[in-house]
Amino acid sequence: LELKWVNFKEIKELEICPADKNLLESLKKDL
Repeated sequence: LELKWVNFKEIKELEICPADKNLLESLKKDL
């Protein structure tokens, strides 16, 4: 996965639904 453009710190500070947050956590583990 090419996710270099994703700013995880920025996303972490946003309020997102639990499902999306779980998805982001899964993506971070793949980095």
